[in-house]
Amino acid sequence: MNRPGWLMAVCALTCSACIVLSCDKVRPEISTSPAPVAQPADGPAIAVFEGALGLGAIANGAPAANARDFGARDIAAGPGNPVTIVIENSGAADLSLGAPALAGQGGEFLLDAASMLTLLTPGANTAFTVAFDPATAGQKTATVSFTHNGANSSTPFSFSVTGTGADGALPALTPNISVAGPASAPEGNSGASTFSFTVSLSAATSLTVSVNYATTDLTALGGQDYTDAAGVLTFSAGQTSKAVAVSVIGDATVESDEQFSLDLSGASNGVIVGASATATILNDDSVAGVVSYAADIQPIFNARCVSCHPSDAGLNLTSYSRVMSSGKVVAGDSAASKIYRVVSGSNPSMPPSGGPLTAAQVKAIKDWIDAGALNN
Repeated sequence: MNRPGWLMAVCALTCSACIVLSCDKVRPEISTSPAPVAQPADGPAIAVFEGALGLGAIANGAPAANARDFGARDIAAGPGNPVTIVIENSGAADLSLGAPALAGQGGEFLLDAASMLTLLTPGANTAFTVAFDPATAGQKTATVSFTHNGANSSTPFSFSVTGTGADGALPALTPNISVAGPASAPEGNSGASTFSFTVSLSAATSLTVSVNYATTDLTALGGQDYTDAAGVLTFSAGQTSKAVAVSVIGDATVESDEQFSLDLSGASNGVIVGASATATILNDDSVAGVVSYAADIQPIFNARCVSCHPSDAGLNLTSYSRVMSSGKVVAGDSAASKIYRVVSGSNPSMPPSGGPLTAAQVKAIKDWIDAGALNN
């Protein structure tokens, strides 16, 4: 019997969806967060630093801060000391680079890329410099950008530079001080990621300005979800912004979004008007799906385990309450859970017949335990 083409397409899509659901054994959640950029193990990767290799890492799109805030410079003084920008290929394949360019008020800055390489082999690095040479008075801001083929960051890579052109001496005014931070960012699944806060002065001044800063727990816990940070920021004459980096600790635990703040206090030669900025650590561990005990785990036990463990006389895997009362599951720790250990590894001891569990089934058990062994 002939079927309309649209009906055949619907059938094909429906079958395809069924195959995917049966293999994954998970219920995917809808996420509004952008997917992270995948970095192939054999691809190029870009890392950018300020001043020297390995120091003062610059994020793609970073605002002007630290040495990239040139402070005040007299318009008759000529260019000031340049800041060196170092680019490293931290990947495993060749990194191609385009020539850096200035945009915005780029005419107030000098860019020297005469010695910069445009192709970096793995582990190699190159550099260019940016200097401030104001032609007129007032604050000047420009964007430095260059193209690249690194797999770990979007192209072009860009960051801002700023400075204040001075026509004579700076005023000895008392500026306002405020802090701004990342509204939210994913925590990552391992290692540490950096949340960058920017502390700003409302205007350049001839005075030396200082202010204390410290992180404060809200729902996130210092030492567990992020690394506590505290110190003193000192602004030299003419400087208007500085960055404070806070390390966020990545994990693979499904949990709620968490918050901490960076707070200012004890200002000298300045008035604090924006004393606190809150950052939200976004849980990114539920994107792959939440494992359901009822829909995903109990069916595995029913199909492969209950025939050997059906009663309270021994290990009983017929229900959530009996599984949890067995002492064989340590919620949140699959490595310490005997139920997971006996079915995983290269030579699992269970089930004793019918072949080992599939990789998807073993992963579902692990993910369910690590997520808290919920009765969901």
